[in-house]
Amino acid sequence: DYETLSPAAKRAFATFKKEKMKVQVLFFSATFDNKCLRAIKDFYNTVYMIEVKKEELTLKNVTQLYEDCKSPEDKITFVENYLKISTGSQRVIIFVNERKYVLELKKALEKRGRKVYILMGGDMSKENRDETIRRFRNGQIQILITTNLLARGYDERSVKLVINFDLPVRKTKDGHYEPDYENYLHRIGRTGRFGTKGIGLNLLCYNYDYINLQKIENFYKTKIKKMSSLEES
Repeated sequence: DYETLSPAAKRAFATFKKEKMKVQVLFFSATFDNKCLRAIKDFYNTVYMIEVKKEELTLKNVTQLYEDCKSPEDKITFVENYLKISTGSQRVIIFVNERKYVLELKKALEKRGRKVYILMGGDMSKENRDETIRRFRNGQIQILITTNLLARGYDERSVKLVINFDLPVRKTKDGHYEPDYENYLHRIGRTGRFGTKGIGLNLLCYNYDYINLQKIENFYKTKIKKMSSLEES
């Protein structure tokens, strides 16, 4: 496993190994996996871990809601109407599962008069992505449509609303799709940061959306309630 690490990680571990009698090393991660643990154990005989089971994780400052939509077009209409009353000076992140739908949603909302920006991999250069994040952070961009690219590692107290235009899913070994529990938690965790309150809003359209939402509720032992009105935020 050591050989699969990046050069920077190898240098860090080499330093830790050399200085291990002189320092205490602490590792923190929201997505600590077995590969990382094996790499650490290559250098340290004794490893103490404090961990929380994924199904026990909660986001107390995030109100989780869902909205019924009859079609993908109905989702777009709902988002446009909801943004009219909910944003103010706050920032909004809209998560979409595939890059091509990021562009389609951007075009659809712009036709309705909304000024939106996108953040994704692929065609966007690293420089463009970094500039987009910088402008979003300082308030020059208010509404950002993205993929899971922004689901981790971005902390900003001004993000008060996260919309899952699509519930995150992952493909299983047998070719089926199931909820991506980890990315769901990371997505809605972009709001409600640093003790602030936030909303995670899920848009449901097809039967499998409702099945996946129920699975997410069961997995995290939480309740995601139906949105009662546009003014609920």
